[in-house]
Amino acid sequence: MCGIYGYFGNTSSIDTSLILKKLLHRGPDNQGVHYFSEGLFAHTRLSIIDTADRGRQPMSSACGNYTIVFNGEIYNYVELKKKIRNYSFVTETDTEVILAAYIKWGVSCLEYFRGMFAFAIMDRASNHVFCATDRFSIKPFYYYHDSSTFTFSSEIKPLLITKKNISPNYTMIYHYLSSGGLNFSHETFFDKIFQLQPSHYLIFKKGKLSTHRYWDLSYSDEVSISVDRSTQEIRERLEEALHLHMRSDVDVGLSLSSGLDSHYILNWMRRNKPSSKISCFTFSYLNTNYDEAFLNEKSLNQNKEINYFITPIQKGHLIDELKNDIYWMEEPSLGLATHGAFLNYQTAHHKKMKVLLDGQGADEIFGGYQYYMHHYIRHVFKENPSEAQTLYQKFKLFHNQAGLEIDSFTDMTQKNLPNLYLQANDATSMSSHDLSNDFKNTFKESFINFQVNISCPVKKAMYLDLFYLKIPRLLRFQDKCSMSQSIEVRVPFLDHRLVEYLFNLPTQLLLESGQPKFLLRSLAHKFNLKHLISKPKLYVSTPQREWIKNSRELILDRLHSACPEVKAIMDIEKLKEKFIAYCESDTLGNSFFIWKFLNMDVWFELYHDSKENRQLNVEGWHGLGAPQ
Repeated sequence: MCGIYGYFGNTSSIDTSLILKKLLHRGPDNQGVHYFSEGLFAHTRLSIIDTADRGRQPMSSACGNYTIVFNGEIYNYVELKKKIRNYSFVTETDTEVILAAYIKWGVSCLEYFRGMFAFAIMDRASNHVFCATDRFSIKPFYYYHDSSTFTFSSEIKPLLITKKNISPNYTMIYHYLSSGGLNFSHETFFDKIFQLQPSHYLIFKKGKLSTHRYWDLSYSDEVSISVDRSTQEIRERLEEALHLHMRSDVDVGLSLSSGLDSHYILNWMRRNKPSSKISCFTFSYLNTNYDEAFLNEKSLNQNKEINYFITPIQKGHLIDELKNDIYWMEEPSLGLATHGAFLNYQTAHHKKMKVLLDGQGADEIFGGYQYYMHHYIRHVFKENPSEAQTLYQKFKLFHNQAGLEIDSFTDMTQKNLPNLYLQANDATSMSSHDLSNDFKNTFKESFINFQVNISCPVKKAMYLDLFYLKIPRLLRFQDKCSMSQSIEVRVPFLDHRLVEYLFNLPTQLLLESGQPKFLLRSLAHKFNLKHLISKPKLYVSTPQREWIKNSRELILDRLHSACPEVKAIMDIEKLKEKFIAYCESDTLGNSFFIWKFLNMDVWFELYHDSKENRQLNVEGWHGLGAPQ
């Protein structure tokens, strides 16, 4: 896991020492710069595979025609190395395997990789630059291109240093403020700075740039298979993915929540790593209704196979914490969980960890969100209302047993839902209408419209979550939080072979008996995880709403002193009235409307308040928690 940067154009004004400094947290073990006649590559390395100096980057082939900068892991590099003959390897790194695979197969090398990656290869033989990101863009790749320059990086801040006159992208800001949209497009919050989307590669040649898709999920609704057979196949694919994700020359730990996904991984690690202790890390809001550590602590602390570390999250100064998170995120924070994760990775860093596994992606591939069941029940209702009612009662019972309420059958089947695919995890809306009239009128014709040719509404929702609505923003948040502390996070549930298999299983199998993630629950039943099988997903997992209500005066002051850019795009007086009413209400309700204001106000302050101030913040400040 590393930080990569490239610049093609006039390099005379490029301060590579400043660029490397901005990427140092992503790779503190060593640094390198390689110059070409056309430009340069720069790299900061977090050493995980073949930690010797011979694995340093930028790395060139023996013939000198190919040079690579790479961020990520190719988990099947051992197997690929055996397939590549007539290449004399000099390292044990997966980086060199990518280079050799490209020399052997060209762009088609992407079809062979199982892993998470963002890389660029300077191909002197073809006189072009080849760049790619993995199937779900687990690893970010940002770039800027104009008539004289092509530059890319693992993060946006290095691009802002070399391109100082970047404006806000108000179209993306509009979509965030109106519907909560983040990371659903190749565009970013910075005008003319783009991100390479999942499953895409890029070719830069003779000043021109083109992007291409190399992989996609296909869906067939004609598969017929039993629960037993499907769970056996899932087990085999998931265990293979876990074996591959454990490849490392440093210790591998686990980011542990109280949910089924990460506990399944822990169970597998205990069965397959019996000779060494497993380090697990949980952040928790202790002694609250959101205390996830309480559910883990008793059993894990008594287990001699596990070193269990809890990071307690206490209420601090909300704005200072948000500034820190947005500095690292470079865009709005997803919520209070961002700060919790940031501090959890900080704990892992202090415990000398470099690699953690994580359960990210399980909800999206196994059908774990409430609204998947909403889609399914609505779909069944059109054909068979009686069957839909039976399914609804099972779904209701599953949640009621845990003390959770769900929508009524009438609301679930007949309520008009204009933003059916733009919802929070618990099926509540992320939309709000607090924009100024001028801003609203300017962008009212701008719609988020995804062209997805999938007839099944559940599979369509899963596809949208995997490529546009959920996974891209969750992976971005995870990458930037973890890498701010020099921690590599691996996500075995997003192994593409596992995803392909699950995506083509019948919907009724995924949501059998009204239970989200039915197949993962069935699999967990075999491995003594019965206490987690009947537990629904914890949809609201932080005290964000309470903290916001308890920060009333601080937020009212922020509304009063909002930066000019925010005052121009949001109806501040309406927000004040709405926020005061929210604070005085007896229910916690939905606080996302004020969270979006706070995020935009802090984001403009950090990155766009004024040219002088922005340069001070981007170049001179290193965040509150950079690893030492």
